[in-house]
Amino acid sequence: MMLTLARELSQLGKVIVTTTTHIMPPSELPLIQNPREFSEPCVCMGKFNEQGKLGIPCPMEELLPLADWMLIEADGSKRLPIKAHLSYEPVVPDCSKKTVLVVGASGFGKPIGQIAHRAEQYCWLSNSKPTDSVTPDNLAAVFNKEGLADCVFVNQVETAAQREQVYRLKELIFTPVFMGELQKEVWTCV
Repeated sequence: MMLTLARELSQLGKVIVTTTTHIMPPSELPLIQNPREFSEPCVCMGKFNEQGKLGIPCPMEELLPLADWMLIEADGSKRLPIKAHLSYEPVVPDCSKKTVLVVGASGFGKPIGQIAHRAEQYCWLSNSKPTDSVTPDNLAAVFNKEGLADCVFVNQVETAAQREQVYRLKELIFTPVFMGELQKEVWTCV
Protein backbone atom coordinates (compact mmCIF):
# COMPACT_ATOMS: atom_id res chain seq x y z
CA MET A 1 0.00 0.00 0.00
CA MET A 2 2.78 2.38 0.89
CA LEU A 3 4.46 1.90 -2.50
CA THR A 4 1.18 2.35 -4.39
CA LEU A 5 0.51 5.61 -2.56
CA ALA A 6 4.11 6.71 -3.11
CA ARG A 7 3.81 6.16 -6.88
CA GLU A 8 0.56 8.12 -7.06
CA LEU A 9 1.70 10.99 -4.86
CA SER A 10 5.04 11.34 -6.66
CA GLN A 11 3.06 12.63 -9.67
CA LEU A 12 2.10 15.62 -7.50
CA GLY A 13 5.27 16.31 -5.51
CA LYS A 14 8.18 14.87 -3.54
CA VAL A 15 7.60 11.72 -1.47
CA ILE A 16 9.66 10.06 1.26
CA VAL A 17 8.93 6.48 2.27
CA THR A 18 10.40 5.52 5.64
CA THR A 19 9.67 3.74 8.90
CA THR A 20 9.64 4.33 12.65
CA THR A 21 10.57 0.68 13.25
CA HIS A 22 12.35 -1.30 10.52
CA ILE A 23 11.52 -2.47 7.00
CA MET A 24 13.19 -4.34 4.20
CA PRO A 25 14.33 -1.82 1.58
CA PRO A 26 11.82 -1.73 -1.29
CA SER A 27 13.52 -2.54 -4.59
CA GLU A 28 11.10 -0.25 -6.44
CA LEU A 29 12.49 2.97 -4.95
CA PRO A 30 15.92 4.58 -4.81
CA LEU A 31 17.37 4.23 -1.31
CA ILE A 32 18.74 7.35 0.36
CA GLN A 33 20.60 7.01 3.65
CA ASN A 34 21.54 10.68 4.01
CA PRO A 35 18.65 13.19 3.93
CA ARG A 36 20.92 15.77 2.26
CA GLU A 37 21.08 13.53 -0.84
CA PHE A 38 17.32 13.70 -1.50
CA SER A 39 16.79 14.92 -5.07
CA GLU A 40 14.48 12.42 -6.82
CA PRO A 41 10.67 12.77 -6.64
CA CYS A 42 10.15 9.56 -4.66
CA VAL A 43 12.66 7.78 -2.42
CA CYS A 44 12.94 5.38 0.46
CA MET A 45 14.95 6.93 3.26
CA GLY A 46 16.60 4.96 6.02
CA LYS A 47 19.76 3.60 7.58
CA PHE A 48 20.65 -0.10 7.67
CA ASN A 49 20.76 -1.95 10.98
CA GLU A 50 22.72 -5.15 11.77
CA GLN A 51 19.93 -7.35 10.33
CA GLY A 52 20.01 -5.57 6.95
CA LYS A 53 16.71 -3.78 7.55
CA LEU A 54 16.13 -0.06 7.32
CA GLY A 55 15.46 2.15 10.28
CA ILE A 56 14.74 5.85 10.47
CA PRO A 57 17.76 7.92 9.36
CA CYS A 58 17.10 10.94 11.61
CA PRO A 59 14.27 12.50 13.63
CA MET A 60 11.04 12.76 11.60
CA GLU A 61 10.90 16.50 12.18
CA GLU A 62 14.11 16.85 10.14
CA LEU A 63 12.55 14.99 7.20
CA LEU A 64 9.26 16.93 7.12
CA PRO A 65 10.52 20.01 5.24
CA LEU A 66 12.16 17.84 2.55
CA ALA A 67 9.00 16.37 0.99
CA ASP A 68 5.39 17.13 0.21
CA TRP A 69 4.37 13.72 1.63
CA MET A 70 5.95 11.25 4.00
CA LEU A 71 4.63 7.72 4.09
CA ILE A 72 5.75 6.01 7.27
CA GLU A 73 5.47 2.31 8.05
CA ALA A 74 4.89 2.33 11.80
CA ASP A 75 4.25 -1.30 12.68
CA GLY A 76 4.60 -4.75 11.16
CA SER A 77 2.55 -7.88 11.57
CA LYS A 78 5.16 -10.56 10.82
CA ARG A 79 3.51 -11.01 7.39
CA LEU A 80 0.21 -12.07 8.96
CA PRO A 81 -3.02 -10.48 7.68
CA ILE A 82 -4.42 -9.52 11.11
CA LYS A 83 -2.80 -7.84 14.11
CA ALA A 84 -3.69 -6.58 17.56
CA HIS A 85 -1.39 -4.00 19.10
CA LEU A 86 0.36 -3.77 22.43
CA SER A 87 0.38 -0.49 24.36
CA TYR A 88 3.61 0.74 22.73
CA GLU A 89 2.44 -0.08 19.19
CA PRO A 90 2.25 1.29 16.57
CA VAL A 91 5.13 3.73 16.70
CA VAL A 92 3.28 6.68 15.13
CA PRO A 93 5.24 9.94 15.09
CA ASP A 94 3.63 13.03 16.61
CA CYS A 95 3.83 14.79 13.24
CA SER A 96 1.45 12.28 11.58
CA LYS A 97 -1.68 13.69 10.02
CA LYS A 98 -3.42 10.47 8.98
CA THR A 99 -3.06 6.88 10.14
CA VAL A 100 -4.21 4.00 7.93
CA LEU A 101 -4.68 0.54 9.42
CA VAL A 102 -4.14 -2.19 6.80
CA VAL A 103 -5.58 -5.68 7.31
CA GLY A 104 -5.87 -8.69 5.04
CA ALA A 105 -9.24 -10.18 4.11
CA SER A 106 -7.42 -13.51 3.76
CA GLY A 107 -7.66 -13.73 7.57
CA PHE A 108 -11.46 -13.88 7.65
CA GLY A 109 -12.75 -17.29 8.69
CA LYS A 110 -9.38 -18.57 9.89
CA PRO A 111 -8.42 -19.31 13.51
CA ILE A 112 -7.25 -16.24 15.39
CA GLY A 113 -4.34 -18.18 16.90
CA GLN A 114 -2.96 -19.02 13.46
CA ILE A 115 -3.66 -15.84 11.52
CA ALA A 116 -3.28 -12.91 13.95
CA HIS A 117 -0.02 -11.38 15.08
CA ARG A 118 -0.34 -10.82 18.83
CA ALA A 119 -3.17 -13.36 18.92
CA GLU A 120 -3.36 -13.24 22.72
CA GLN A 121 -4.00 -9.49 22.60
CA TYR A 122 -6.57 -9.96 19.82
CA CYS A 123 -8.41 -12.55 21.92
CA TRP A 124 -8.32 -10.35 25.00
CA LEU A 125 -9.65 -7.29 23.14
CA SER A 126 -12.38 -9.24 21.33
CA ASN A 127 -13.31 -11.68 24.11
CA SER A 128 -12.42 -14.56 21.79
CA LYS A 129 -10.42 -17.77 21.95
CA PRO A 130 -7.41 -18.61 19.74
CA THR A 131 -9.48 -21.35 18.06
CA ASP A 132 -12.28 -18.90 17.15
CA SER A 133 -12.35 -17.66 13.56
CA VAL A 134 -11.61 -14.07 12.62
CA THR A 135 -14.96 -12.40 11.91
CA PRO A 136 -16.00 -8.84 11.15
CA ASP A 137 -17.52 -8.70 14.64
CA ASN A 138 -14.41 -9.68 16.60
CA LEU A 139 -12.18 -7.64 14.28
CA ALA A 140 -14.40 -4.59 14.87
CA ALA A 141 -14.13 -5.14 18.62
CA VAL A 142 -10.33 -4.98 18.33
CA PHE A 143 -10.41 -1.88 16.09
CA ASN A 144 -12.88 -0.02 18.30
CA LYS A 145 -11.02 -0.76 21.53
CA GLU A 146 -7.63 0.16 20.06
CA GLY A 147 -8.85 3.32 18.31
CA LEU A 148 -5.60 3.61 16.38
CA ALA A 149 -6.56 4.62 12.86
CA ASP A 150 -8.18 7.43 10.91
CA CYS A 151 -9.25 4.87 8.32
CA VAL A 152 -9.01 1.14 7.60
CA PHE A 153 -7.94 -0.50 4.35
CA VAL A 154 -8.93 -4.15 3.94
CA ASN A 155 -6.61 -5.66 1.34
CA GLN A 156 -6.80 -9.04 -0.43
CA VAL A 157 -10.56 -8.72 -1.02
CA GLU A 158 -11.02 -11.21 -3.86
CA THR A 159 -14.49 -12.76 -3.41
CA ALA A 160 -18.08 -11.69 -2.93
CA ALA A 161 -18.05 -13.32 0.51
CA GLN A 162 -15.03 -11.23 1.54
CA ARG A 163 -16.73 -8.07 0.24
CA GLU A 164 -19.79 -8.88 2.38
CA GLN A 165 -17.53 -9.30 5.41
CA VAL A 166 -15.98 -5.89 4.76
CA TYR A 167 -19.45 -4.30 4.50
CA ARG A 168 -20.33 -5.92 7.85
CA LEU A 169 -17.07 -4.59 9.35
CA LYS A 170 -17.95 -1.09 8.11
CA GLU A 171 -21.26 -1.24 9.99
CA LEU A 172 -19.42 -1.98 13.24
CA ILE A 173 -16.49 0.46 13.31
CA PHE A 174 -16.23 4.20 13.69
CA THR A 175 -13.75 5.00 10.92
CA PRO A 176 -13.95 5.13 7.12
CA VAL A 177 -13.27 1.80 5.41
CA PHE A 178 -11.71 1.08 2.03
CA MET A 179 -11.23 -2.31 0.41
CA GLY A 180 -9.45 -3.74 -2.59
CA GLU A 181 -6.64 -5.76 -4.03
CA LEU A 182 -3.48 -3.68 -4.03
CA GLN A 183 -1.54 -6.08 -6.27
CA LYS A 184 -4.22 -5.58 -8.94
CA GLU A 185 -4.39 -1.83 -8.20
CA VAL A 186 -8.11 -2.06 -7.39
CA TRP A 187 -9.71 -0.35 -4.39
CA THR A 188 -12.91 1.39 -3.39
CA CYS A 189 -14.45 3.30 -0.51
CA VAL A 190 -17.04 1.23 1.38
